[in-house]
Amino acid sequence: MVAPGLWRVWPLVACWMLGVGLGCKDGARTTRSASHVAAGSRDRPLLLVSRGGKIGYINTRGDVIIQPRFLSGLDFSEGLASVISSQPEGQRNVLWSVIDKRGDIAFPGTFETMGMVFKEGLAVFARSDKLSYKYGYIDRMGKVVVEARYDDAEAFNEGLAAVRVGGRAGAIDRRGKVVVPIVYEGLDSFAEGLAAFQRGDVWGYIDKAGREVIAAQFNECHPFSEGLAFVQTLLQGYQGGYIDRRGKFVIPPRYLIAGPFRGGLAAINRQPPGFFIERAGKIAINPNADAVGDFSEGLASVKIGGKWGFIDRKGALAIKPRWTRTGQFHNGVAKVWIEDKLGYVDKKGKYVWEPTK
Repeated sequence: MVAPGLWRVWPLVACWMLGVGLGCKDGARTTRSASHVAAGSRDRPLLLVSRGGKIGYINTRGDVIIQPRFLSGLDFSEGLASVISSQPEGQRNVLWSVIDKRGDIAFPGTFETMGMVFKEGLAVFARSDKLSYKYGYIDRMGKVVVEARYDDAEAFNEGLAAVRVGGRAGAIDRRGKVVVPIVYEGLDSFAEGLAAFQRGDVWGYIDKAGREVIAAQFNECHPFSEGLAFVQTLLQGYQGGYIDRRGKFVIPPRYLIAGPFRGGLAAINRQPPGFFIERAGKIAINPNADAVGDFSEGLASVKIGGKWGFIDRKGALAIKPRWTRTGQFHNGVAKVWIEDKLGYVDKKGKYVWEPTK
């Protein structure tokens, strides 16, 4: 969300997003050498791991594909990953490079800072004038396609990206053309054709033509998912409910913390308990958990007795809780943490990469 006072600190983003990075160590096993598996693994998703204080990448079977040798790194996105190989002593800004799935440099770090995540073929990059950063966009070849002229910039979603100039936000297309006028105090990314905008202290929704289709009236708006969006209002004691694309409440405001609908279910947290509702607002799954996360690939994270595990869509415990925190499943594996140690498990709860230092 491009909102007032938002500043990026790219050199720190790897630690913040992934729980690993500069000064972090996570170790794990190597089932086979990279030379034996790389040729058959280039089309497989690659996962970031840490061993001996260095960042590398494995496939979903736990085979090391890119040996840990980087100071820091980000997850792969659209076949590329940003990494830091070195940081010269006394240098203010680090230089990120971009590697492909073989670990080869796709293009070197030529910007003063960049920790780039590619989405829809483009990634945000940053340049510094010693006083502040300006943001623009590069393509997968490292070519600048939108010059660094924005005070803040979000990833592209559905062909548009939210940007900020001074105290106002709008949206641009892939050529850098302003599509949504840069007049709003805040603007979220587009989802299902709509994006939340801020006017004064309240939020509403605009479409891709910049038309305000749901008037600004809410104190907080979340992206649409499966035709519904969670919104909150002070008129209901800051409780929230779900609206449809006309702005009409289909589930009345009664929750403080709620997630998007995924496969017809939404995670609700009342600190505690956590449960899941279906689109009519009725409780569909009540796992007797302290907290719950969104469903992904048929499983959802649940916190029971201070530890996180996973349940299936019937509410049955699929993976016993034993982690400090967990991520969502993607390509059959999920991130898990024990304190600051990152690992991965499959859908049976078996470690693909153990979270050890």
